[in-house]
Amino acid sequence: MSMTIIDFKDYILRKLGYPLHSVELTQEQIFDCIKEAVQKFTGRHYDGVIMNVYKLQLQSGKSIYDLPKYIKTVINILPSNVLTSSMSNYENYLIPLTPIAYYDYLWQLSDITTIVCWRYATQMWEDNLYNQNIRFDFNSTMHKLNILGDINTIADKFPTDTFYLVTYDCPDETLEDLYDNLWLKSYAVALCKKQWAMNLMKYNGAQLAGGAELNHEGIMSEAKEELSALAEQLEDEFTLPPSFLVG
Repeated sequence: MSMTIIDFKDYILRKLGYPLHSVELTQEQIFDCIKEAVQKFTGRHYDGVIMNVYKLQLQSGKSIYDLPKYIKTVINILPSNVLTSSMSNYENYLIPLTPIAYYDYLWQLSDITTIVCWRYATQMWEDNLYNQNIRFDFNSTMHKLNILGDINTIADKFPTDTFYLVTYDCPDETLEDLYDNLWLKSYAVALCKKQWAMNLMKYNGAQLAGGAELNHEGIMSEAKEELSALAEQLEDEFTLPPSFLVG
């Protein structure tokens, strides 16, 4: 179920007790907390991104490229000539003569020798495809890809003007679907609770009717505990494999 950012804001206020409690947060502060929660979510959570392939047109002698902001992580770089040549080497194994389902094709092969050869060819194709040793660095803040090493040597090794980047993306149009994720909602609520406690510090020392005092320290402590528990849950249960996070 999708949720707009206004729906998300209203949800956060309800979770903090509104309208039974006066929640002293500005709309801008809530949106800031939502943005921070989304950044945390799309940077680490496997449900926060989708795998995609981005076509990079190379320019002579250039090693640093600006990438779209929706790209959160670059996993690998695949030269286009490797994609086509490695496929052509094994296409007789990989592509059935008639269009049938993958598993049907696998198990309808004539004998165990053919199956083993098919799998071996597939493995060789994958190894040839993914083990190109093109080193790179991706800065997700500045959205820049840096192909490391002598770019001219790399160009000689892979004579192609096109690289394909295997990426993890989060386009803006997917955000309304992300907003309904339970972890993201809980984290955004905890961030807003922490901000609320900071806002309540202006009443420090002021007494309510009956002599009671506002307990902003208790709200702050509760928010910090929730944020810590959610961060631990993110690392233990939902984080992408390290190889997908580091170029």
